Amino acid sequence: MKKFISLLLSVVTALCFVGCKKKDQTESKTGRHSLNATDTSFDMVKDGKSDYKVLIPVETTTASVYAQEELTRFFEEATGITLEIVQSKEVTHTADGKYISLGNTEAFKTSGLTVDEDELGRDGVRIITKDKTVYIAGGSDYGVLYGVYDFLKINFGFEFYYKDCYDLDTGVKDLKLKNFDVTDIPDIPLRVRNGILFPSTSDKDDTLFAYRMRTADQIENMIFPIHMKFGDQSSASLNNHNSLYYLPRDEYEISDPEFYSIKGEQLCYTARGNQEKFEKMTTLCAEKAIQSLKWYAPEQYPLMNTVMLGIADNWDTCNCDACKKVMAAHNDSEAAAILIFINAMGKKVVDWMNLPENAVYKRDDLQFTFFAYQSTLTPPFKVDDKGNVNAAD
Repeated sequence: MKKFISLLLSVVTALCFVGCKKKDQTESKTGRHSLNATDTSFDMVKDGKSDYKVLIPVETTTASVYAQEELTRFFEEATGITLEIVQSKEVTHTADGKYISLGNTEAFKTSGLTVDEDELGRDGVRIITKDKTVYIAGGSDYGVLYGVYDFLKINFGFEFYYKDCYDLDTGVKDLKLKNFDVTDIPDIPLRVRNGILFPSTSDKDDTLFAYRMRTADQIENMIFPIHMKFGDQSSASLNNHNSLYYLPRDEYEISDPEFYSIKGEQLCYTARGNQEKFEKMTTLCAEKAIQSLKWYAPEQYPLMNTVMLGIADNWDTCNCDACKKVMAAHNDSEAAAILIFINAMGKKVVDWMNLPENAVYKRDDLQFTFFAYQSTLTPPFKVDDKGNVNAAD
């Protein structure tokens, strides 16, 4: 066990233990997290020795390689035993086989076991014991990797806090094979890494920190880039503060000044109260989003599921009379006009996507978002003392 005396880490450790049972209790059920495991009469480790091997598929990915490396590393640190890795199509399931099988191995295929990959999603995992073999199977290799961490937690109390701070039982000389019946599905399907979760060195603990925290995603893999120009994928693009990429000022400001706030640093999300211009704005923005849906198709960019319309940073929103009227009707919220605008734009995108001829571009999890911070932080509704939300239509 690595120990670091620090007030900050002590607080983090305390928070990380909230909601967890003591490590000698192997059953924990919360929502879609069922970590069930009971001892069998068979040994996985006996007198500091083990007959178990790690079985991996012939075809590997970055996540599956990390899974085998993490399993063998921490298993050795806990027990002193270096597990042999077997990569073979010839190893099938047998009653006497002693393996920890990672992913879609031939043994798993011949075990008679199945998992519902749709239910698990990309990062969910099932850990199942059959005869003397433990199968760690995921919705993808990411799920298998996270399943390794569940396996280590149940067997050795593995808890990870920082790049160089974790709990792990060591000196383990005897360990019973457990009858695993684990289903662990994240409550939040996609979890974006940020800040310290990005590696700053080539050190392996630094590289794997984000994976151990189960945050494999990066924002650019999830949000569609919006390009400055129609029909030119090489033109400048942005996926966050991108409102003026949808409607570049040098292209529309002379012909359609209503598109922009009175000061010009932001869009005017009411088009100064001009309904015809509002329709034109939402149509053009929808067409920009549709262009990105076409250019970043699901088969090549499976994680992209978010269309962002982000205001320009550090500038006030529009305070024209039309925007003020919307604010007054919605809790004095500057976000109200943006929300109305994005709903109108998003409906056009979804209607296009749902046409039969556009099925190849369809994403069932497509969502739309915007920045709600600084002057747009106030929500367009109020909550009374009883928790009831009062909002205008």
